[in-house]
Amino acid sequence: MRLFVAVDLDENLRRAAARVTRTLRDRLERAETYAISWVGADNLHLTLRFLGEVSEDLTRQVETTLAQPFAVAPFAVELAGIGTFPPAGSARVIWLGIVSGGDALARLQDEVEARLRPFAFAREDRPYRAHLTIGRFRVPAPARVREVITAMAVGAIGRCVIRHVTLYRSQLSPKGAIYTPLVRAPLAGASV
Repeated sequence: MRLFVAVDLDENLRRAAARVTRTLRDRLERAETYAISWVGADNLHLTLRFLGEVSEDLTRQVETTLAQPFAVAPFAVELAGIGTFPPAGSARVIWLGIVSGGDALARLQDEVEARLRPFAFAREDRPYRAHLTIGRFRVPAPARVREVITAMAVGAIGRCVIRHVTLYRSQLSPKGAIYTPLVRAPLAGASV
């Protein structure tokens, strides 16, 4: 099964991010740019680690490893700003930025990596950059897309407190990805 590790946003912050997404989608459609898969509000999360396809036996081991409370205490995350990855060339991902809580997310991601190290998952080539993915390009994006995104000034979107880490199963379907939580582990001193 296809797995990833993430932290969940509360409903208010997901709705606020979805409003920004709708505004951007409308602007990009007016610029005649349609080859984007938008992330639905219910699926918005901050990914800590994508694991990919994992056997059922290994999934059970990962669940056990990630079920234990984390050492990082609950912390607030605030979203603001918008951009694309990669920063140059043809854009592949549209993201909302993290303006506070990024250091705590990085510590949490480090702890996830340390817990997963015994399982020999392929290491990520790039350093961790906390962001909220709101869209993915299905085909290379024309230059005007980056211009539309850059022109959209996105101030503070909102904030929420992160209290747990979730291991998700991702099932791809014609209507989009379906995310099923397998394990939720609290941050230090928090309850799930």
